[in-house]
Amino acid sequence: MNGFVYFLQEIINGVVAGMGYAVVAVGMNLILGTMKVINFAHGSFYMLGAFVAAAMISVMHLPYWMATIVALLFVGLVGVLSDISIVRQLREKDEMSVMIATLGLSTLITNVAQLIFGANPEQVGSPYQQSVIAMGQIRVSVQNTLVVGVGVLLLIVMYFVINRTKIGFKLHATAQNSEGARLNGINVKLVYTITFGVGCALAALSGILVGSTTTIFTSMGSSALITSFIVVVLGGMGSITGTILAALILGVLQAMVAGYLSGTYLDLVGYIIMVVILLIRPQGLMGGRPLS
Repeated sequence: MNGFVYFLQEIINGVVAGMGYAVVAVGMNLILGTMKVINFAHGSFYMLGAFVAAAMISVMHLPYWMATIVALLFVGLVGVLSDISIVRQLREKDEMSVMIATLGLSTLITNVAQLIFGANPEQVGSPYQQSVIAMGQIRVSVQNTLVVGVGVLLLIVMYFVINRTKIGFKLHATAQNSEGARLNGINVKLVYTITFGVGCALAALSGILVGSTTTIFTSMGSSALITSFIVVVLGGMGSITGTILAALILGVLQAMVAGYLSGTYLDLVGYIIMVVILLIRPQGLMGGRPLS
């Protein structure tokens, strides 16, 4: 493999990783932009989605796509119930209580997952894991192609829903002024609950897609949470478009560092980028425009 082909291969690897980051971080930013809540349990929902899908495939023998749908519905429902039973009860008191509550929720989900699924690494069984698409010397697995394809399709749907539908209008109104939205007849509590459930389901989807390319373990939520937060800060809090752009930038930069230096510096790359952006552009690449 010559130098240019190797460079293109790393670019593709970075786009795949970035799209995985984008899906989970869009869920976090959707919640943050609409509800003004930092969901510290977001990484745990990412982990939960992967393990539920893996169990549906290995124990219930469901096809990959059916297991994915079941896992998304399950995690989305857990998100909805978490909002109704915990987040909603604390939201009007103070933001710190909500953040602490989601931190406790994260611990609860992780511990329950360890009890049910055990501590051994697993993998989300996908029929596309072993298939490879060859473009000359460049190799891309079908599963990685699936990660990018599903991610792009999902984000297009998200963009359409947020900017072209009635529920999107309600999201914008609630994100900009929840009290004004309430006075205009919008059921703000329902908007918040739907947002939290959808955000958690997006985290689960990313966990399933990425979990089909690598091993999964019940403590992996911490890493997903940190990566999501870095992407949200880089892209701009509340900006969906910025989140996607930031995720792709982070993914490609990390792939370059891993390919030309060492994979041990991946987390360091994320932290350096976040600090630099906070210093020169605190609102992020496209911050300041809620749900843009």
